Amino acid sequence: MKRSALSIIALVSAAVLAGPALADVSTGKTREQVKAELAEAIRTGDMPADGESGRKLNEVYPHLYPKQPAVAGKTRQQVKDELSQAQRDGTMPVYVGG
Repeated sequence: MKRSALSIIALVSAAVLAGPALADVSTGKTREQVKAELAEAIRTGDMPADGESGRKLNEVYPHLYPKQPAVAGKTRQQVKDELSQAQRDGTMPVYVGG
C-alpha cells in the first residue's frame, strides 16, 4: 500500500510540474479547465496506474475511489420503437447465411 501511495504522489507531482504542457491548445481549454480536469481525474482515480498494463488507478484499487454511476439503458419500448422504425426505413441488417 505504501508503494502505491508513493506512486500516486509521484504522478500528482509530475502532473503539477507539467502544468503548462497539460493545457490542450487545440481544444481551446484554459489552464484552469485543465487543472480542474486533472483534479477530477485524481479524485476519481482516472489516472494511469502504470505504463505497462494500461489500467487506471480506479481499476487497480477500486476500493479507494468512488463508484462510477450506472448508466441507464434504453427501455423495452424504446428498443421496440427503434426496431419498428428500422423495419419501416429498410435499415435492418440482412442475414445472408453462412
